[in-house]
Amino acid sequence: MFLHTISWILFVVMFLLALILLVKEKPWVKREKYPEGYWMGVGLGTGIGICMPLGLLLGYLMENIPIGVALGPVLGAGLGSILGSRWEKQHGDPQQDEEQPTLGKWLKKGAILILLLGIIIIILLFATKK
Repeated sequence: MFLHTISWILFVVMFLLALILLVKEKPWVKREKYPEGYWMGVGLGTGIGICMPLGLLLGYLMENIPIGVALGPVLGAGLGSILGSRWEKQHGDPQQDEEQPTLGKWLKKGAILILLLGIIIIILLFATKK
């Protein structure tokens, strides 16, 4: 029961992170120049938005919904990081200062942390499955 609660908390945290990024970054507004970390945020939001329903569907098919709740954000964070990194390289400004702490760097660290938490939860769920 404890692991199921943790997996739901992880699901809610990832959903709120995606929602905050969407509202803060406003990807629907056309800009001349995008700040560093913008495309990482868009990539994470896109990855999480795509993979959360797929994780729930996978959990439903495996007859263990909490595994799907944990899998969706984990896969979404991984996919979103990949998409965001590629979009940052494609659309990023080469003149930008690398030493400045940005939203993108914090998003990368957060995505990696959530990815590791999700993997731990999945392992624990499989280990305690009866």
